[in-house]
Amino acid sequence: KVEAVDGNSLFAIASNTKAFIATAITKLHLEGKLDLDAPVRQYLPHFAMYDDYVSNHMIVRDLLCHRAGLGTFSGDVIWYKSSYSAAEVVQHIQYVPQAYEWRAGYGYSNLMFITAGEVIKAVSGKSWDQYVKDNFLSPLGMSRTQTSVSPLADMNNVATPHITRHDNMPIPYANWDNMGAAGGIVSSTNDMLLWLGSQLAGGQWAGQEIFPAATTNFTWKPHNALGNHQSFSSAGLGWFLRNTDGHTII
Repeated sequence: KVEAVDGNSLFAIASNTKAFIATAITKLHLEGKLDLDAPVRQYLPHFAMYDDYVSNHMIVRDLLCHRAGLGTFSGDVIWYKSSYSAAEVVQHIQYVPQAYEWRAGYGYSNLMFITAGEVIKAVSGKSWDQYVKDNFLSPLGMSRTQTSVSPLADMNNVATPHITRHDNMPIPYANWDNMGAAGGIVSSTNDMLLWLGSQLAGGQWAGQEIFPAATTNFTWKPHNALGNHQSFSSAGLGWFLRNTDGHTII
């Protein structure tokens, strides 16, 4: 059934989810519940990378800005359409080979954000999705937004995936709950405007604090230059940053 898209139509927002995770981690940091500069192993003792030194010295901040030494999308085969839980995905990261020197390059990493989701769980006692619901979605009134594709079958006004090379044939959503912290949120334009509004208003919305005002001092700060010689371009924490014609673009 084909219907017109409106402001409440649900779409997978994919890696825009990462901004929710980075905001959650930074909120916990500013509340004194974790330290962005503490080793990941302080919260996940069994965390391991391709190298013992990196395993011991990776800090929480490293998880959020694509500088872990892993190649772009490397290791995604671990979670894609697999039966592994998020915790089991993290346990397999140690087998993913190094692609560049740690903190000396860029590789877009879903695995590191899955790990960040597990850090949220270890620190808060809530799964990443429950933490996001309790701290962001509910206070902002993002009532249509989902953190899994599972509820979509019973909802209306939901975009369906299609394969363009096969005559726009509709296909079912794959379950991606094990990588949800890297890209699992499904939302609408109206709901996302509430989220963006809180970001632009320093964490304030409708007279309440959604997250501390200092959050964007961390998340919108350059952490990893992307090597664009024409204009400044960088990864923040869960966001990408660039300058275009003298304007800062987040």
